[in-house]
Amino acid sequence: MDTEGEFAPATAAAARERYAALGSTAQVVVREVAKAMAMDADEYDRRVTNGVIETARDALFASLLEVRVGSRAEYESWLAE
Repeated sequence: MDTEGEFAPATAAAARERYAALGSTAQVVVREVAKAMAMDADEYDRRVTNGVIETARDALFASLLEVRVGSRAEYESWLAE
């Protein structure tokens, strides 16, 4: 099985810490996407809610998580180990 991603938290506390740290990054991503969509300040304030920022943070966090990828046979073999 192949490993993708770069973050494999050893504890729940480490996961929470990394998730919290991504808040400002999520804000920057959303702001830049809004800019690329030519949103003016009023539209940004109206459409970009805390939920939008949280969704961006969720996506960033998920994209960093280490996962194992492989075929069903590879998975069964890995599981048996």
